[in-house]
Amino acid sequence: MGNNLQIGNLSKSVTVADLLEMFGKIGSVETASIMTNSETGLSRGMGFVRMTNAADAVMAISRLNFTQCEGRVMSVSKDLRIGGDQA
Repeated sequence: MGNNLQIGNLSKSVTVADLLEMFGKIGSVETASIMTNSETGLSRGMGFVRMTNAADAVMAISRLNFTQCEGRVMSVSKDLRIGGDQA
């Protein structure tokens, strides 16, 4: 498994700093991003996190998938985009 994770069902108010803090409690985070609408700049409710190593990525999935964050149950899974393990 790669180190890249996809996070879904995020509250519109969740920030990159929030993701860094949340996932940083589990392991070292290389990058975090939140997808935004190109016209409005508002969150699309999904993001991506790259953990430093695969073991931390597995741990993040097991600890954070289906947990509540700002009133919403988020999903955390392996990033399945083509090239998702390359970023």
